[in-house]
Amino acid sequence: MNISFAKLGEEECDVCAALKNSPDHVPPIVDDKCSNERCQACLNLAAHLEQAKRSREAYKNDGESVKPGTIVRSADLQRVVMLPRLPGFKAACFTRRLVGFHQTFAPVGSYTTSNKVESVVWHEGTNGRKCEDIASAVMMALEKDRDFKTVLFYMDNCTGQNKNYALYTAIIDKVNSANIQADSITLKYLQAGHTFMSADSFHARTEKEMKRRCV
Repeated sequence: MNISFAKLGEEECDVCAALKNSPDHVPPIVDDKCSNERCQACLNLAAHLEQAKRSREAYKNDGESVKPGTIVRSADLQRVVMLPRLPGFKAACFTRRLVGFHQTFAPVGSYTTSNKVESVVWHEGTNGRKCEDIASAVMMALEKDRDFKTVLFYMDNCTGQNKNYALYTAIIDKVNSANIQADSITLKYLQAGHTFMSADSFHARTEKEMKRRCV
């Protein structure tokens, strides 16, 4: 049935790591346990993990309860892609390469033909990855989903890409335009350090396919 299991990346949450190794633990942690019930670092870690749990539950619930006329997507920028990809060729090591960008808008929840993965691809010759460039990619995705009345995006906490007035202003302009049918566009942000989304899964498949084609 083509079923497989995979570990969800190797990235560790910076906040979790900082709190676990905080010098505020008095006495210090022994065997991953702190004997001080009022340790401020432990209290902060518990609050951080609780918020991560709540945001993950909201992500799951929104994906499982998609109603007609509503689209729920996760939006994320893949790490920069250096083109051309020619591993193993010495000449390619000294060739000036082009920086490519790939912004993914992947459906959250059940996959159907009406909510396929949408990708916006460009390179440094046209635009970069400033806030206005990401906002432009989001506008293109909204136009692809122009027939939905309600649009919900899950994003990470990168301020330069997803938390800025360029993006918010563009969304306000788009929702009030006649180009799309949406009456509501909502942005939700997962807890920092715990932002694994459907877009990341698509990025992993994209990277795997690129490696296969370059062998």
